[in-house]
Amino acid sequence: MMANAVYKKLDEVGRRIGWRQAAIRLALAGATALLLLWLLAMSDLLLHFQRVGRVVSGTLLLVALGAAAWLISAALRRPRPREAIAVNVERMFPELDNHLINYLQFRRAAPADDAMISAYLAADIPAWPTIDGKKWPDRPLWIRAWSSLGGVVAFVLLTALWSGPGWLNAAARIINPFSARAPATFARILDVQPGAGYVMVGAPLTLAVRAEGKSGQKVFLDVWPQDDKKSVVQLGELKGGPQEFAYTLARVTTSLKYRFRAGDAESERYAMQAMPPLAFKRVDVKITPPTYTGLPPRAFAALATPVIVPQGSALRVEAVANRPLKSATLFAGANATALIEKSGEGLAGALTVAEGDSLRLVADDAFGGRAETLLNLELLRDKAPDIRLVAPAGRTMLSVGAAPRIEWEVTDDFALDRVVLERVSSEGRETKYETVAEFPLQGEKKFSKAWKPEQFSFPSLENTVTYRLTATDRVTLGLAPHRTISAPVIFEAFSAATLASNSTQRAASETSDHLRRMIEMQQANIERSGRLDSEKQYGDQKTWGGVAETQADIRRLAGTLLSDPRKPLGPMTLMVRDLHANAMNDAVGTLTRLLQTPAASRAELAQRALVLERQILRTLTMTSESLGRIEQHREITGLLALIDALVFGQQQTLDHTGVSLRKAEKIARALVDRQDRLAQDVTEFFVLCRKEADALQKNDKDFSAILVKLADTGEKTDKVSAAMLGASEQLEKNAPDKALPLQTTALNNLKEYQKTLNAWRMQDAKERLAELQQAVDKAQTELKKLTELQKEIAKNIRQTLQQPDKSDKKMEELAQEIKDLQNNMKEAALQIAKDLQIFPELPVGNDVVADVNQIYEEIKQVADSESNPATEIGLQKEDFILSLLEKAAERAEEMEMWLGSQPDSVKRDTEAFDKQELPQIPVVPMASEVNDLIGDLLDQEKKEEDKSDDSATNQGSADIPPGWAVAEGEFTSYAAQGKSGNTRPDHKEQDGRSLVGRQGMSDGETTAGSGKINEGDNNIEKRMTQDSAQSGQVQEEGHAEAKATGGGKMSGYSETVGMAGTGPRRDASAPGSDAGWQAMLRRNADALFAKASLSHLKTGSLEEAARYMRDAEVAKQEGRPIREIREFQRKAVTALKQTQAELQPGMPAQQIQVGRSATHDTQLAAAADDAPPAYRDLVAEYFKTLSETQP
Repeated sequence: MMANAVYKKLDEVGRRIGWRQAAIRLALAGATALLLLWLLAMSDLLLHFQRVGRVVSGTLLLVALGAAAWLISAALRRPRPREAIAVNVERMFPELDNHLINYLQFRRAAPADDAMISAYLAADIPAWPTIDGKKWPDRPLWIRAWSSLGGVVAFVLLTALWSGPGWLNAAARIINPFSARAPATFARILDVQPGAGYVMVGAPLTLAVRAEGKSGQKVFLDVWPQDDKKSVVQLGELKGGPQEFAYTLARVTTSLKYRFRAGDAESERYAMQAMPPLAFKRVDVKITPPTYTGLPPRAFAALATPVIVPQGSALRVEAVANRPLKSATLFAGANATALIEKSGEGLAGALTVAEGDSLRLVADDAFGGRAETLLNLELLRDKAPDIRLVAPAGRTMLSVGAAPRIEWEVTDDFALDRVVLERVSSEGRETKYETVAEFPLQGEKKFSKAWKPEQFSFPSLENTVTYRLTATDRVTLGLAPHRTISAPVIFEAFSAATLASNSTQRAASETSDHLRRMIEMQQANIERSGRLDSEKQYGDQKTWGGVAETQADIRRLAGTLLSDPRKPLGPMTLMVRDLHANAMNDAVGTLTRLLQTPAASRAELAQRALVLERQILRTLTMTSESLGRIEQHREITGLLALIDALVFGQQQTLDHTGVSLRKAEKIARALVDRQDRLAQDVTEFFVLCRKEADALQKNDKDFSAILVKLADTGEKTDKVSAAMLGASEQLEKNAPDKALPLQTTALNNLKEYQKTLNAWRMQDAKERLAELQQAVDKAQTELKKLTELQKEIAKNIRQTLQQPDKSDKKMEELAQEIKDLQNNMKEAALQIAKDLQIFPELPVGNDVVADVNQIYEEIKQVADSESNPATEIGLQKEDFILSLLEKAAERAEEMEMWLGSQPDSVKRDTEAFDKQELPQIPVVPMASEVNDLIGDLLDQEKKEEDKSDDSATNQGSADIPPGWAVAEGEFTSYAAQGKSGNTRPDHKEQDGRSLVGRQGMSDGETTAGSGKINEGDNNIEKRMTQDSAQSGQVQEEGHAEAKATGGGKMSGYSETVGMAGTGPRRDASAPGSDAGWQAMLRRNADALFAKASLSHLKTGSLEEAARYMRDAEVAKQEGRPIREIREFQRKAVTALKQTQAELQPGMPAQQIQVGRSATHDTQLAAAADDAPPAYRDLVAEYFKTLSETQP
């Protein structure tokens, strides 16, 4: 039999066996998988597997399917040897009787030479052709396997049909465990909020579920806190339709998990992670102010301190929180700026701040946290420029020929951009503004200017011209600049004489009425206070209240007079101002405190108030009596100022006419109008002369006669007004050659009148000065009497205290003697005040001289030495002197010195060095103690004394070793060891350093901090020095009838000082003394005011400037706060500028204040007695601060 046929058939049988086995395994595996799926689905239907159960179940099913697939694949892939296939065939077909096996074995292993085996192999296998490969004996197993599969499928289908979609849903949940398919239940959870996520610690958490199902099923919430055991909360029951249930945890403190259960339905288990609240760790703000402010950039920790922001600054904000931020936004009002720049751990952004006082910062993180904070801003607003008109102070009337002059000061807190002067004009209802001058600025903070037009004339047919100032500042780009407009500055061309006269009469009448009313009120108050005090009616609250109210009214009336811009009190203003600030203030405070004090303790306060009231009455009475002289002085001053203005105006008109004549120009209408107004003013001047002559007929007949003669001459003889009108007519005809002679004649006549009045002015000043000197001498005499009386009283009091109590007649006599002395002293002091008040145009000095005793050494003069003849010697300049000046050795030790017993009778003529030869002179430091030696002046005949005066010299040395009799030498010393001695100083210019000593012509430096100016050289001219206020102050010890000696330091307590002049400068190397400068400036202002008043010259606001200087000087002496001193000095400077503007040539003859006048600053202060002593300085500082803010 052919072997290939056998093998082919065996291989086919082997394949059939593999597929048969695979089919059987497939059926069994399918049945097993369906049974497993049925079981798992039923389990899920009953147990509602969660994700983990579903995954495990799905994994089991997947493993089972995998195993089945592996078995099936193994059945197909299993290799089957032919012998094994033959064995299976022999077992399935017994009729083969092992022939197939034998054939295969012999065929594979039998030797080829065996004939029997070869024959066996060649023969056919019995029954082999008849065998059917499709008929297998394992068919029942195959049928059983597939039957099992069918049965399982039928069982599963029956189960699905019986359970409805529940089993199929469970099977689907097992097959795909990752699907969101819910288990089949009688209830169904539709939605859970918020699901899994984050919650802030401390924040509330609301858990909500939406479910539906059969009625009656309960809904539960299961919560698993991280730090506690599980808790179950029943939320309610289902009622058939969709329902929502919620539960709120009021405060979450830890992470948690939760789920909802509705009947047999359960939600997933959700986790909520607890996060700490979002908070800012730091918020850094960097401020970059606008460039024009000049302010440096600044950085702020905005969470700790307010952020100071100049308006228009750029802000860069960096916010860092306790975890990374997702977003941050800054809200400035309605504007929002997002911080989008990553900056380290936080976010940053920039914005520009122009308005607002806060920024709101809101930040969010990725976990839903939100932080919000408010950044406090202190906005430094860029204020509008401030315009202060220095001059004029109000509506101003210009004299003829005068041009407007406007002086202003514009300030801004950061930077000015432009100042414009505009001329205001009206055309119907329309107002026009014409730029007259423009001043572009470069960011200055202060701009001062005095403007005056080169040529000026009033508009045709108009008598007024109006100006205004506008100022703008620099601001940040995008912001509107601030613009300030000044009040209108109005100049009028009316007659100065008429308006001045009416204004003066009105001011005098009102002032007189005010003073009369104040005196009557004060007299009534004194009468009531005296009656209450004498009758001991201290408990009469109503009457004392009326007294206090009346006293306050008197003070208010005084304040009204002081704040009147017309200055109706004139030179008496200073006295009334001091009365207002001191006595009146103390009286109101004392009466107010009296009302607040128990009745039993009011006696002392009542007597104090009565003393103050009487002092007020005396001062008011003196002021009222002096008012007539004040008005007379004012009218004479105005008359003299008018003639000066007329001369000035006519001179200008003449000059302009000459220019027009030389240039052959047409005469301007303004020049004609100017000449007309001058003619009118001259006529009014003569009218005023006659009016003043009538008023002065009783008091000053000589001046009255001068005025009458001047008026008669001008009106009848010279006919000045007619000449001026004739010149005006010629000018109108454009004939300057004919007008010029008339103008010249009129000007010459006016100058003659001016000369006449100036001559009277000088003579009157001399007479008044002589009267003043007599009054001062009398006052000094009274002061001496007062001093002696005081010494006697002190002596008697000391004696009384040292003696035992003896109530006898001698004690009564001593008490009466003391009382008489006190009365005499009182009369002397009152007489001094009366004598000094007879000249109201001079301010009253209130400085006090400190008394210090000084011991003199007595020396017996050599007999007849006072008449020793004077001898003269010559001293040449020596080179060694220059080396002495240049070299400064150590200070020479003090050696014994003594006073001489003979006067100096040697005249030393010293050769002076050329200035270029002198080296720089070093100054040896002062010793800690310097002793002076002084005695009574030695007698010497005047003739010999004058002959013995040494010549002026510049020879000297840095230090001179002493050790001889004290005498006047030829050397200047810079050692300050000089002794005062007992001889008069030489009459010569000296420099160097010395003690206070005796009066002399020295203008060097005095080094003693205190001392007495003793008698010395009486022939002293005024001291000439430009630096009379060096560092330090000298306190004069005792009152000396001597002129000032030495240069350098001004006494803070003495009025006996030298005069400043135009001598050589000797600037000190040490810083100047503020107190010394202040005293010197105040004295110069007082002296200038006195001179001007005596000469009937206008003083403008000089008196007010002197008053503020005095206030600053007193404030320095008392050590008041620097802000208060600076405020006084600022007001003094303002008053000086105002005076300078008011006294310009040709400037207004009258200024009329418009609007509300400035409040007198002392009215801002509370009564002195209102605050406790410990707080009075603070209260004073508070009110001073308020005064700075007054408009």
